[in-house]
Amino acid sequence: MRAAVELLRSPSSLRTREQTEQLREVLQRRIEDARRADPSAGYAAHLRTPLDYRDWFRFHTFVVEDAAPGRRRKLTGRTDLSQGEQRVLSYLVLFAAAAAHFTSLAESAPHAPRLILLDDAFAKVDEPVVEAAADAACVQPLVCTSGSAATVVFTLLDALATTGCRFAYHGDFDWPGITLANRVIRRYEARPWRMGTADYEHLAVRSQAEGIPQLALDGQPVDADWDPDLAHAMTALGVALHEEATLELLVDDLSRPA
Repeated sequence: MRAAVELLRSPSSLRTREQTEQLREVLQRRIEDARRADPSAGYAAHLRTPLDYRDWFRFHTFVVEDAAPGRRRKLTGRTDLSQGEQRVLSYLVLFAAAAAHFTSLAESAPHAPRLILLDDAFAKVDEPVVEAAADAACVQPLVCTSGSAATVVFTLLDALATTGCRFAYHGDFDWPGITLANRVIRRYEARPWRMGTADYEHLAVRSQAEGIPQLALDGQPVDADWDPDLAHAMTALGVALHEEATLELLVDDLSRPA
């Protein structure tokens, strides 16, 4: 098993075919051992224990502050950091690992769904959009946030951007939504995704025809960097449209190969 652990430490792209076969045989033996130990257990149980990497590795996160670059502190429950700082540090490690994994899939499985599943990571994640995307078996990677994007959201997007990911952005048709869209598009040169004047007018008319209650557009108008006519159209109609109004079109887009 020690030899297999050493092989797991090396990137799959650097392993020889013989090493990959050796690793496969070791893991297969562990699965067979688990099956013999408890034949009545289900398939998931036979895989869970033999393949649980936490039995082989220990991961530690160290904090290095700009003010004291020579000092390292192990991140624990007693580390003197705010709750937000602890979350950013924890998620940064997680997102870096996810970005590295997705990069390794780029050539072998370019159209594979690239999912990041976070348990209790963010409050009020846009559940309807995530649920609809999952039900439709969408093949495009999707990042959903709620409200104004927090630091941890931009930490994720920054990590993905460094791997060469390109973004398309869709948000709410209200003034906070346009403000956030401007920020994301400027920062990542993202492509506006169904965020034009024609999209807004079409959705406003359709929602009214379908009897969907209209949301009043309140606040100070904000010009959209990508469409100089959008703010004028929104002001004229005075209707705010949230992402759920566009959900059917967004899911259809996500279901198509890139």
